[in-house]
Amino acid sequence: MLWAAILVTIIVFYPVNAVAALLLAPYLAWVSFAAALYMSIWRRNRSKPMLQGAR
Repeated sequence: MLWAAILVTIIVFYPVNAVAALLLAPYLAWVSFAAALYMSIWRRNRSKPMLQGAR
């Protein structure tokens, strides 16, 4: 959802101010990297049982 919102913002900003739109590209790259990292960690840990006493 955040990724789509950033992409739409870039598309809407581009006709108004191309520099402002292009300055959002690193943010989109960072959000993409963070999402990939999160999914990788989640996938590797989803099958591990929780510790006793942990909620």
